[in-house]
Amino acid sequence: YRNREKERVKNCLDSLVMQTYRDFEVLLIDYGSDEHFSNAIKPLVESYPFARYYYNHTTGMPWNRAHALNSGVRLAQNEYILFGDIDLIYSPKVLEALAEKASENTQVYSKVFFLPREKNKLEQVVASNWQNLPCSAEGGKGGVHLVARKHLEEIRGYDEYYCFWGVEDRDLYGRLDQLGLESVWTDHQLFPVFHQWHPEVSGARKGFFP
Repeated sequence: YRNREKERVKNCLDSLVMQTYRDFEVLLIDYGSDEHFSNAIKPLVESYPFARYYYNHTTGMPWNRAHALNSGVRLAQNEYILFGDIDLIYSPKVLEALAEKASENTQVYSKVFFLPREKNKLEQVVASNWQNLPCSAEGGKGGVHLVARKHLEEIRGYDEYYCFWGVEDRDLYGRLDQLGLESVWTDHQLFPVFHQWHPEVSGARKGFFP
């Protein structure tokens, strides 16, 4: 997380309140947000009993998702790690479906449905014909990824050389594949995950980088 609106974070955390699988904790890594954002987000996160808030003092540094996620792995205490972007909304049985497929020999993924701009709340999505929403490709593994912590430690986590957007996830999956882990997927139609709309973020856009 960095410098995103409060409502986006609340939508994500509210969806986790409704999970049928309850044995989890959330670590939100704030990667150097401006003060007015962090002042709003910290009490929100801490109002959820399953969530912990951590601030990385990286203000002014380039966005580095690999660094942020490695920070979370170091702070986490559980046997399995689920990487999830703050933009996501989870339907109630997603964590249960992921946990059922989790093992020391697998890394578990889920496709995500992309929400339109006007629908970013779970109740709005469920009441609509969400099955017709655009969906991520099978090669797009970045949004939802569950893996045993010991394997992340074995390969020393994300390569923090990669910054801005992209590549760091493909590099991680490739190194986990080389350990012999099998890639498995949940049924995204039965256990949908939704990505909240935001403007395109891409280093390929002209003028995007300073």
